[in-house]
Amino acid sequence: WANKNPAQLVGKPKVESELLKKSASVGGFFLNHFLAHAPEHMQRLSQLVASGKLRSAVDPSEFFGLEDIPKAIDYMYSRKNKGKVVVKLCNEASL
Repeated sequence: WANKNPAQLVGKPKVESELLKKSASVGGFFLNHFLAHAPEHMQRLSQLVASGKLRSAVDPSEFFGLEDIPKAIDYMYSRKNKGKVVVKLCNEASL
């Protein structure tokens, strides 16, 4: 945004006002600041996965197609999910 011509931003919603309307917040970090630590931690995470001490979870709820994406997002925002939420975009049998 900083490098954009102000005329190009006319009519575009500002992220801040959209977050404020939803009482939402954004958090994060800049990964490049931590790259020196990555090899050590990736090795440790790999060991935990290999030993079974760290497992990923996929929520059993089913969402299908682009039309279910808003439902999946609402489901996550309501904090009902237990693990990753997956939206299937096509029938696996058709692959």
